[in-house]
Amino acid sequence: ISPMEAASTRLVGDINNDKKVDSQDVLIILECARGYKQATADMLLADPNKDGKLTIDDAMKVLHDLSHS
Repeated sequence: ISPMEAASTRLVGDINNDKKVDSQDVLIILECARGYKQATADMLLADPNKDGKLTIDDAMKVLHDLSHS
């Protein structure tokens, strides 16, 4: 399992569950963080820092991981 994969094989950071982590996931995280979109239980399965909410910190983590892949 790669560092981007959760134990459940759900990709960490794959908020839209399209089997890849990309800028679309970052956008969704930011929409949730700003209150434009409500995070669902399904989205939270891919919560990058596993704190149960989608925040700016999660978006920054995904961007950091994307820039180093």
